[in-house]
Amino acid sequence: MQKRIGMSSKAFFLVFLSSILVSCTILIHPAYADTFNDYQSATFLAKISEVKVETSLIATHAGNKDALNYYENLLNKYWTLNDTRELALRNPQLAGLISAAINDTISEAQDDNGDKAYSDYFDIAGYMEQAGVVRVDPTPLNNATIQAMAISMVLRESLERYGDAINSPQLANISPDMSNAVQSNSAIPTGKQKIVNEFAYENSKELSDEASQMFDQFITHNYNGVYNDKISSFMTKYVSDLGSAADPNTLVSDVVTGIYPNFVTGYGMNLESIPEFPIPLLAVVAMISAAIAITRFDLKKVFP
Repeated sequence: MQKRIGMSSKAFFLVFLSSILVSCTILIHPAYADTFNDYQSATFLAKISEVKVETSLIATHAGNKDALNYYENLLNKYWTLNDTRELALRNPQLAGLISAAINDTISEAQDDNGDKAYSDYFDIAGYMEQAGVVRVDPTPLNNATIQAMAISMVLRESLERYGDAINSPQLANISPDMSNAVQSNSAIPTGKQKIVNEFAYENSKELSDEASQMFDQFITHNYNGVYNDKISSFMTKYVSDLGSAADPNTLVSDVVTGIYPNFVTGYGMNLESIPEFPIPLLAVVAMISAAIAITRFDLKKVFP
């Protein structure tokens, strides 16, 4: 009996010691406790653009309480306390500068000081670019697939904001499994849509412009000419269709059967990296598969 008790005590001690060692490891090395995976890296790169868009719009609408409330709520969605904490693990000074600049932009805009708010916005834009280099490791930061994912995430946000703008259940307020998007699909009117939320519409267009600028930067160091040309063409069409308040099916088609397939085939983007896309996942996969097949067929004609 004494031997069995001794063995149990030893086992308990070993488990207790292991727990202490694990705890000490976490406390001593907090900066390396949370290395981003590919999805997280793309999400953070998308945040950089999204934060810049929202702070720019806050500065633009200085003195407009309704607009400021709308854009501040979106800014709080894109940049959270957790983002600040994660960045602070690697660069606490930069994390503090971003938080302070965001607060200053909002405060100046609330006081109707547009010039000062814009000055703060330009500070934020610079800080956010630095944050990308600090928070995302060099390999994923310069990876074309991850960059393509980030661009696609910003496009997804643009589509969602457009859904808010026209009160479309296909693009906004969808269930996590996106099943309710199918039911409303046949009832969507074609042609120019009625804008019921001007702030959301402005936000959607700004996000689309930002995604387009991200792609312009993307192609300066990713030279996949045939795919880049196709993506550029569909990106231009999406921005134009959005500007003319086209119906949701047209805009989804621009992205899902135009931009996405060429990112998938040309740069290996994984569709599942874009969460809760506003149409059923199986439908998206089928549409993209068909578009990829057509794209490859066209390439065979160009490069037999």
